[in-house]
Amino acid sequence: MSEPNIYHLKYFIKAAELGSLAAAAKSLNISQPAISQAIRKLEENLQCELLLHTKNRFKLTEEGRLLLERSRGILSQLEDLKSDLKGRSEIVSGPLTLATSSAVAHYLLPAPLKNLLKTHPSVTPEVHFGSVQEIMQMVRSGKCELGLVIDDSRPTGFEGKLLGEGGFRCIQKSTAVPVQPRFLSTLESPGKTELEKAYKRASGKAALTALTVESWEVIAQMSLLGLGVGFVPDFIAASQPGVKTIEEFSEWAERIRYKIYLIHLGEHQLSKPARLFVKALT
Repeated sequence: MSEPNIYHLKYFIKAAELGSLAAAAKSLNISQPAISQAIRKLEENLQCELLLHTKNRFKLTEEGRLLLERSRGILSQLEDLKSDLKGRSEIVSGPLTLATSSAVAHYLLPAPLKNLLKTHPSVTPEVHFGSVQEIMQMVRSGKCELGLVIDDSRPTGFEGKLLGEGGFRCIQKSTAVPVQPRFLSTLESPGKTELEKAYKRASGKAALTALTVESWEVIAQMSLLGLGVGFVPDFIAASQPGVKTIEEFSEWAERIRYKIYLIHLGEHQLSKPARLFVKALT
């Protein structure tokens, strides 16, 4: 029994995408019997049914959906390999759609984006902002290929990887320890809830005064203006000029950890700009 060949996979993918053997044949400029024969060969070689035919159209079986998903990645990797083996510099263009928070976009995205655009200037980044839940929804819906989230645990239902982690800091205009501190924190996790628990354990006080602010960058600016003690990740505390770290508070604050995750729906489904950006990030 022969193995599936690339043309069989290409014909199957086109038919599955268009939902019609006739439309696939017209698109590929070949005969409809050639499409049908290629799919039959695939079914024989893989020993499973890929299509369920109705009167005028067909639908994919579970095996057909799995093959469609995997085949796209196989063909994409093959094209990459052909390009590399020929030793030519491929011009990569097209959109790179990202969903993340304003903090990540401000502090962590510029360097990898600069490196990517330096070698691939035809890539066009599109960065969308949102909360962790909004970022996950944008990736899940296909609006964005990649998501960068800061959370205390990895979002479920996605592929991806841990890019980095760290702890929190307490910052303000001076290093003086306030007698009755007013904290500035977010509602995102880690945020106000974790701050309240940690402060209670460290000070023995049952409650604290806290203002909730959505943006860590704004929290840092408000701390610099003397409006309160900012509760922010270490990379923001280190990048914000003028603010001071309250070491006594940061001893317990740094035990609260954050993690930065890259999420997507599957590496084999990523476009070439997205795969290149993942390499730039990692």
